[in-house]
Amino acid sequence: MAMKTFLDMLQHRISPNLVTFNTLLSWHCKAGDMSEAREFLKMLLQRGFKPDTYTFSSLTHGLCRTHQIDDALDFLNEMVGWGVHPNTITYNILIFSLCIIGDVFKAKALMKKMQTNGVKPDVFSFNALIQNFCRMKKVEKAHRVLLTMLTLVLNRPSFITSIAISVDLFWKVSNSRNLARSEAGSLVLP
Repeated sequence: MAMKTFLDMLQHRISPNLVTFNTLLSWHCKAGDMSEAREFLKMLLQRGFKPDTYTFSSLTHGLCRTHQIDDALDFLNEMVGWGVHPNTITYNILIFSLCIIGDVFKAKALMKKMQTNGVKPDVFSFNALIQNFCRMKKVEKAHRVLLTMLTLVLNRPSFITSIAISVDLFWKVSNSRNLARSEAGSLVLP
């Protein structure tokens, strides 16, 4: 469908611009059709356009949605090679995706890289880590991430909502862990 629209534009001598390419590329990424998305990237380059943050974020999101997270991480490096700097959204896509596949430690390392590169994590960055550390029953690690979030994100608008969710998750895991400990201590062996 997107390719037909694109070809119709060309047939009617309507020249696509970067926004056109990004829109069509993003549509294919959302549909999970990464081969077509890559074709639009090639055409974008052939027509002399330079990919921007939106281009790379769309491709990163599409690759993550289709379980090609290693390729998405490679795109992060390629992006910098083009002189395009990833933003919080680009990093969050990768952090969230790494957490979904259970690689929370790689996600945490990526967040450190994000900060080293001058991009500030937001509540979504931290929540992905907190939720996954809680799911892994690593309460102390979740607590450390929560404290870091409190320090770095305290004055941002969505902080209150985010912190309520994070604290609720943290306490649920912590309380279930304490309950398990107390029950284990009260077992009477024959």
